[in-house]
Formats: sequence, structure tokens, C-alpha cells
Amino acid sequence: MKKIIIIISLFFTLLSVAQSTYTVTSLIDNNSVGTLRTAINTANSDSAINEIVFSAELIGKITLTSNLPNVKSSYTISGPGTSIISISGNSKYKMFTLDPSAVLTITGLTLTENSKGTSTNPGTILYAFESSVLASNISITGNTQGYAFYAGSDNSLISFTNSTFTNNSGNRFITSDFGSTPDTTSDNDADYTNKIIVTGCTFSNNSGMIFFVERYVKLDHCIFDNNSGLIGNFRGVNRFQVLNSTFTNNTGATLFSFSSWISNDGWGMETLGNNHHLFDGNLFTDNSGIVINTGSVNDQSKTTIINNVFSNNGIEYTGSPIIHTNNTLGNFFDSVLFNSSDSKITVTMNRAVFNTNTGSGELQASDFRFLFKGNNATLQSVTPSSISSDGNIYTLGLDLSGDIYGTETISLYPIINSIYDINRNIGGAVQKNNTTLLNFNISILSSAGESAVDNTNPYVDENGKIGSGSGLTKYGKIITIP
Repeated sequence: MKKIIIIISLFFTLLSVAQSTYTVTSLIDNNSVGTLRTAINTANSDSAINEIVFSAELIGKITLTSNLPNVKSSYTISGPGTSIISISGNSKYKMFTLDPSAVLTITGLTLTENSKGTSTNPGTILYAFESSVLASNISITGNTQGYAFYAGSDNSLISFTNSTFTNNSGNRFITSDFGSTPDTTSDNDADYTNKIIVTGCTFSNNSGMIFFVERYVKLDHCIFDNNSGLIGNFRGVNRFQVLNSTFTNNTGATLFSFSSWISNDGWGMETLGNNHHLFDGNLFTDNSGIVINTGSVNDQSKTTIINNVFSNNGIEYTGSPIIHTNNTLGNFFDSVLFNSSDSKITVTMNRAVFNTNTGSGELQASDFRFLFKGNNATLQSVTPSSISSDGNIYTLGLDLSGDIYGTETISLYPIINSIYDINRNIGGAVQKNNTTLLNFNISILSSAGESAVDNTNPYVDENGKIGSGSGLTKYGKIITIP
């Protein structure tokens, strides 16, 4: 008798396990057994189904023929990998719309070819209204329409982890609005009721605005490269954080901008923290436009930019954020010029600078290094031979041997962690406006009555005419006489 009870118990246990998943076995989109559409309908109506999986033999694209059914309960859709199964909206149909209180966990799928979304009809790929989407290891690619993702109202969450967004051209791609708003700044995600959290994701080769958001957003340990539009337009209310991420070769005129209630009517001015808008620990390099447009004076009073590295960007950030410190900046130099009369280099700083991070200490020659390019003269030392200053203008001795011909260049670089401004920002090892041509003035009168005043006119031809090119040395020697 005991054996029979054990066998019956084991049978029902196995049956329970078998019923916990629904396996998609077909790429066709209809209501037949084995389709994704049927899997969602079954999971919605059967609380025993907690996961939708895909047959190991199934490879290819599911192209929708109508909107997928709403997700009405909580379960997981586990794809086999982004290179194996993709879901296409067919540029007409919505993918995953969640009913209130539903929680959808989705992984291992490619989502592509979304339908058109608008401000009144958003969320054509994922729509969370008083519900949560937990997306990981998914690929979002080849989507041409905006408003693809939307989080709306209280108790709404869209979380992306270890996912990729590539070659999408939809404008206002990820959006949010509505939900209660705390008027104090908290570091606890749980204090915010409508949020988008993006962790460990890559955004590459996208055009159009990516984030157009009215509520809480946190980007952490992400990569943004070769995107051509605005990355984030942070609007409305709630906190915005960009943390520990890398931004490279993005070509948008501006990467981040603010247009919030703070700027419009001063909401939260008395209670919000200085780090309500926070950029911390990021690397921004080779981006052609403005990296951060800090917005109005009110927005700037709630913006903190700290511990970032900026190198070779158009403009690091505009305005005067309330806290901007411990950043490595590539924009300390206004100009670097060669003085031919005494063979010295003049560098003009655009701010007061020091050789300690305490706001004191005169710069030393050893705080700089030269890089010389040319085939004639020789640089004897990469360290300036002398230094003097007049306000923000520094004159550096240049130790050259041999003749210069006007085609040589000198580039000037700060030594790492040697030059600081009053806010403890560091002059980066690579600076804009850091190179000058070793040109010089000459005075030559040719037999034809022409005069040359610099070494861009290097030779006199057979008619006594001054030609063009290069070749006069700083001593006025004529290198070529036909």
C-alpha cells in the first residue's frame, strides 16, 4: 500500500512539474497549439504555467499577424538565445502589453520591427502600466518606430540587464510618465514608484532620441557608442542617474539634456538634493557634441557631475552645475603657440590652475611634457626647460637642436594628476587645442620686388619670384634657388 501511495504521489509531482511550462514549437503566429500566441493565452488562464520555453529544434523568426495577447499574470518567457529566436512586430503589431499587477520576466530573445507608437499609444515592444518587466539578455534591433518601451503610473518598472540595443532608428524610443513623485532625493530605488533601470547594457549605432522620460531613470555600467541622436532627454520629475558607463564616438549635437519641473516652476527647489541629477564615474571620449547640457539655473542647482573622465569631446558640459568636481577634463587649454623670437611655447589656460587638488601650488615645468614631430630639428628633452607665468598664461622653454623648417609641430600634454582647477577637476593627459606649428617670421625681398614674411613661401624661382611650399629655416636660409 505504501508503494502505491508513493507512486501516485510521484506521478502528481511529475505532472505538476510538466504543467509548470508551456513549450513553443512553431514559428507560425496563430491560435493553434504550440504557437507563442497560444502559450501566452494558456499562461494567462492557467496559474500552474509559470514559464514559456521554446523547443530546442525551433530556430527562426516569429512574425506577428496581430497584437499579441496582453500579459495578464506573472510568468517568464525564456528564449534560447538572441541568435536563435526573434519576434517581429511586422511594423504593425504590438508585442508585450502588461495588465496591472502582472510581472513579465523575458530573456534570450531578439525583438525587432516594432509598430508605430505615439505619446497616446506608446509601448509597442514593452508596455508596463502598474506592472513590471524584467528583461535580460535580449537584443533590441532593427526597430524604426518610436515609443517602443513605456512605463506609466505608480508601481511600474522596466528593467533591462545585459541586453543590447543596436541599429534602431525610432525617435523617443524608451519613455515614461505618471506616478507619484517624492520631493526629496533618495538613493533607494524602492522610494520611486515608476522607474526604468538599465544595467550592463550596450547601445550601439542607434539614431533618434533614445530616452524621453518623465520619471526615474538609472543607467549603470552601460556602453553607448556610435549613436547619432540625443541619448537622454530627462524631463518631468524624479531622479536621473548616469553611473559607471562609457560613451564613445557618439555624434549627436547633445547627448543629455534637462527640461524638468525644477526648471519650469521650481518644483522641489527647497527639498531635492544637489545630486538629484547625477553623473558619476563615467568615461566620455571622442563624442563630437555637447556631452551634458545641464539646463536652466534651477536644474544646475540640482545637478552633480563627479568622478567622470572627459577626453576629446566637443563640449564637456554647459552651465555651472552645483557640484562638478574630481572630473578629468580635456578642455583646460585655450591655445598653445610657438614664439619664434625666443623658441618658447606659450599655453593659455581657460581657468586658474594649480599643481595640487587643494587650490594652491604653482605649476612646474615637470607638470608638462612635449611631443615633437618633424624630420630636421631634434627635441632634446620632452620636459620644458623652464616655466614662467602671467595669470593664466604660461611660457615654457623648448630645448631644440638643429634648424626648424616650419613644418614641424609641438604638442603639449599635462602629466597625469599634475594640474587641477579650483574644483579639484584634473587636467587630462590629452587636451584640446594642444598643438602648434613651429612657424616663424622672416623678411626676404626677392629680385622681383616681392616680400616673404613667413616660411610658407620657401623659395625664389628663376624669375626672382617667391614660390610656395616649405623650406626656409628660421635663419632665413633659402633652401631652393632654381
